[in-house]
Amino acid sequence: MTLDTVDAVLAHGRSGARGIAGRGADDGEAILLGVVDEPDRQRRSPAAWRPAHDGPLIVLGTPHSGRSGLLAAIARQVEARHGLSSVLRVEGSRSAVWDALEASGGIDAGAGRPALVVLDDLDTRFASWPDEYRLAALLRVEELLRISRRSGVAVAASAVRSNGMGAGIRDGFTTTAFLRHASRSDLVHAGGAGTHWGAHEPPGSGQWRGLRAQFLHSDLRPDAAEHPIEPVAFDGLEIAAVASATPEADATALRAHLPGAEVIRLGSTPGTAVQAMDALESVAAGSGTESHAIRLIVGDAEDWAANWSLAHAARSRATIVVHGGHAEFRSLARATALPPLLDDPTAQCWIAHPEHAPARRAWLTR
Repeated sequence: MTLDTVDAVLAHGRSGARGIAGRGADDGEAILLGVVDEPDRQRRSPAAWRPAHDGPLIVLGTPHSGRSGLLAAIARQVEARHGLSSVLRVEGSRSAVWDALEASGGIDAGAGRPALVVLDDLDTRFASWPDEYRLAALLRVEELLRISRRSGVAVAASAVRSNGMGAGIRDGFTTTAFLRHASRSDLVHAGGAGTHWGAHEPPGSGQWRGLRAQFLHSDLRPDAAEHPIEPVAFDGLEIAAVASATPEADATALRAHLPGAEVIRLGSTPGTAVQAMDALESVAAGSGTESHAIRLIVGDAEDWAANWSLAHAARSRATIVVHGGHAEFRSLARATALPPLLDDPTAQCWIAHPEHAPARRAWLTR
């Protein structure tokens, strides 16, 4: 059932149901979810979600039960009322999801506030993320749920089951739409009515507030084109400190990419730490090199940890580049907050200029 056909479904057998889809439901703030059967009254009625009153919505159901289609129908209604930019979809690549969650941090302040935040597959969305990012993402979702009513930003999400999301998130959803579940016990455990369970229910069939329901579905919007990640650039730099998980390979790649650069590979020969400190001090003194060639100090996490005074000097005097993981980042970068999540730590890196937050960049192409 779609937004284009729901009026006919509601009007079947009774009058006075015209224009329900166009209005969203019985008032301008409600979002139409579908149609419920009311056998005691021998009628069908709109299933409506009122975010300001009902709070955040979680749609639970097995894969292919219609979860994503229902979220798409919800988003379509909000976009029709408030414009395409009114819906923040937390979707796409890991970096895009992370950036969307970071952008949601200012929602309570009202800057660029969306009307709706949509999180599909919430129970598995962060499963493959590094631990630090997964925990941070879950905390951000908890915050979104907590401030939803106060901020006026509706939150709609989907999951196969809610018991894998943690108590803070599970309790943050105060309204539930139940689609098909794998078993009667799964449905009852999730909070649904076991009497309405069916093993072969079609997509969109489920229950809403204890009544059998047929939920809306809409075609999924194509993923928005993601902005390409800028390549890491060394143009105009005097000196850069590189923390790398593969320092030998990266030193070789930097020499090939920047002919004429002075590449100091920490630990490769005795005295490289002294040579690197001299390079940092010459930049601080403004002496530089006559050729103006960039100087690159390359080491792994252990190299930088073993030369803590060099790392300390590099943080304030050099541009920091990290090609690796969090061991490398922590060994050299000054930032205490998590840097932007990378999709692929081999193909991407972080760069941080002095007194600036780290940014995500594409690593050198071979």
